[in-house]
Amino acid sequence: MARRERIDLETSGGETLATREDLRALLDEWSTTFSERADGRDVMHLMLSFPADVTPEKAGEIARAVLPEIASGRDWAFAVHDDTGHAHIHALVRMRGPDGRQLRTTRDVLHRWREATARTARERGVALEASPRWARGRGERGERAWERAMRERGETPRRHREAAREAIEMLDRKGSAATRYEQLIAATGKRERGELAALSWALLADARAASGEQRDRLLRLADAAARHGEALPEARTRRQALAAIAEEKRARGERVDPDSVSEAFARQRDAAARAREGSERGRDIGDEAGKKSPTTGTPVATSSDQSAERTAIARHKAWLATRQARRDRDRDPGRDPDD
Repeated sequence: MARRERIDLETSGGETLATREDLRALLDEWSTTFSERADGRDVMHLMLSFPADVTPEKAGEIARAVLPEIASGRDWAFAVHDDTGHAHIHALVRMRGPDGRQLRTTRDVLHRWREATARTARERGVALEASPRWARGRGERGERAWERAMRERGETPRRHREAAREAIEMLDRKGSAATRYEQLIAATGKRERGELAALSWALLADARAASGEQRDRLLRLADAAARHGEALPEARTRRQALAAIAEEKRARGERVDPDSVSEAFARQRDAAARAREGSERGRDIGDEAGKKSPTTGTPVATSSDQSAERTAIARHKAWLATRQARRDRDRDPGRDPDD
């Protein structure tokens, strides 16, 4: 925020701060309760990201509603940005309250904040995930706006080069770029897929015992659970993704260095982002086709019940076959289970 000429920061006192000088004045005011310890944490920075269809105004409304609960009586301020294609919030929270007590940030507290944010968003018609990234089997962080701007100018951000260098060195030294944390991510991703498969089968069983609109709704939910499981990305961190690219380049006899590996990773990420955008547009079109007619209340374009059930059963059979193949592969005694 401090790099911007105009910051448009809204405070818990109802003020709007427009410039960097205003931000410095706010922090000077907050500094009266700062710790004298060199390693003391006096101000916490939080970032809340929203889906692409959420407007900056809606994001600001959600932040305004949830930050008092997060700050627990302490001062806070936030700014809304949409320079990444998705509205997101940068929030500052004063760690020490009027009573002199420090704000606790344990794992349980952070989880409660995520749940509070998701609940507040749902109350305003926005669906947010309350689980941390690693619990969804996702280890990679998103790219920062200034890093993407550097890449668009043909430059490689230093952080990307350093991550690629670390991945290559770890691969050379250990033959693998997976730490214990990354092994946990992989195991969590497998568990998520298993739970989604069980959920989709349970919904399908309920659908076969139901009829009418309830049956259609359960079939759609079963299909959505299966689709979500199929769409879960491979559970790996940025370092593992970089190491995989380095291995592929070596297998092809290509040059392997931090610059070439980080550039290949960026191209891979851009391609994945374009594919996701295309998939989301396709889902939107499908949703429109499945809406009911405003005059008759009947579906505009849907298959017959029997066809929908056959499609759902076929999808679930394919899903089970994929899961069984993964289990067989994991039981292979000659294979590292974390590969």
